Order: sequence, then structure tokens, then C-alpha cells
Amino acid sequence: SKYLDGKSLNLVDRSSYPLEDVAMLLKKIHTSRLKAVNDYNPFGRLEQYEKLVLDLGHSLDSKYLKTKAKFLEYKPYLDKQKKVIAHGDAQPSNFIITSRGLKVVDFEFSGNIDPIYDLACFGNIELDDGLDLLKVYYGDKLDDDKYFRFYAWRCFQALQWYNVAYFKEVVGMSKELKLDFKKIASNYLKLANKLIKVIEKYKNNLK
Repeated sequence: SKYLDGKSLNLVDRSSYPLEDVAMLLKKIHTSRLKAVNDYNPFGRLEQYEKLVLDLGHSLDSKYLKTKAKFLEYKPYLDKQKKVIAHGDAQPSNFIITSRGLKVVDFEFSGNIDPIYDLACFGNIELDDGLDLLKVYYGDKLDDDKYFRFYAWRCFQALQWYNVAYFKEVVGMSKELKLDFKKIASNYLKLANKLIKVIEKYKNNLK
């Protein structure tokens, strides 16, 4: 792939994020009418991450399984949302400020999914960044349904990253990289539980 000379958004002050440009780039992707060969298949991906740990002879934490079970109550609603091609990993680090404007990179996880998944990804560092982008993206069309989907997908992403961190702990990467992946996994699970409580407040207002 071509090298882009510039600075990733995660390296600039969050208050200077060009949210209008981020929203424009994502809308360009979402409305392109292109279709990925495969759906993003979030729930299948989650099972694949779980399998990495299970195949090593480790079990899944009961607290994780309890949180996941609560989240899966909303799977039918999320599954029925219209799917468009999405970036799949639209966190700030994948947006580059260049001399020719803002660019988005790293389409490794692209697939067909609810476009709000990308907006939730943007809240990877700070949830409020994703919320601010959600407001810019939808403007006066923002409603409880979209808020629900945003919080639900961010909850899913927390569960997904919990599994990634747990796997890294299991294979010894905490010692190798001098990062406490056990603690990182725990923090993602705490975030997922926090978001479960938020989405429960919206469930009675769904379309």
C-alpha cells in the first residue's frame, strides 16, 4: 500500500479533531453502493476470538459470559439493520491529516455492516469522540434508535477487545511487551458492563 505522509488523529489534540471531514469520509464509504464480498459478521468474529483462547485449553471468564449473554439479547435487533460497506476499524489512528486533506487508511476489517459500527469505532479512545461524530454525521436526524445502536456497537467492540487482550495475556504477551493485558481485558469488560446499562435505557424506544 502507498505510504501517506501526515499525522494520525490519535496524535493530535482531541479538541481539534476535524469531525466534519471524518463524517464526510465515512459517508462517502457508506453511500458508495459498493458491496464487500463478505459481511463484517461481528458475532462470528467474536466466536473466532473466543476460540483462540479455548483452543489453548483456557476457559472463558464467567463474568464475561454473563455480560455477553445480556448483550446477545439485542442481537436480533442489530442483525436486522441495513448493511452497507463500512471501514470496520474507524478509530482515530486510522485517519491521517495530510497536506492534501484528511485521509482514511487500513481497510483490513472492511465488510458489510450497520454504518453506525464505524461511528462507534471512533469512540475507541474516548467514548465522547464517537458521540460527537454521531451528532455530526446525523445532525437533526439523530434519534434514540441511532443512540442505541451506537452504544450497542461500542459495547460489542469492548467485548471483542476484551477477548483480544485476554488472548494476549494467555500467550504471554504481557511479559513480552511489558503491558498488563489482564488489566486491559478487565477494563474492557468494565466498559462493556457500563454500556449494557446505557443501552437498556434506550431499548423501550426502539423502532
